[in-house]
Amino acid sequence: ITESTKRDFKEGMSVILAIRPERIVLRSITDNGFDGLNGLIEEVIYLGETITYLIQITPTNKITCRNQSDNQSKKWKVGDNVKIHWNPQDIILYRGLD
Repeated sequence: ITESTKRDFKEGMSVILAIRPERIVLRSITDNGFDGLNGLIEEVIYLGETITYLIQITPTNKITCRNQSDNQSKKWKVGDNVKIHWNPQDIILYRGLD
């Protein structure tokens, strides 16, 4: 989060966090070297050169991740537990709806 972003938001304020699906990285749930959200793969969609994952992070919140379908990327399957990670500079914050 940049200094200019910090000026736009105050502590305790409701925000919406947005990140492009292709900027999200999936890692093994046992990979302790990274911070992130834990999630469960609910759906896997293969479309050409990309794989789209629908991941449940809470009972009411899901996130979409889009990865290249190449031989070097790990292929996740429905039911896999994953850790969702992104670079802080990839986050876009919006004011919440409250």
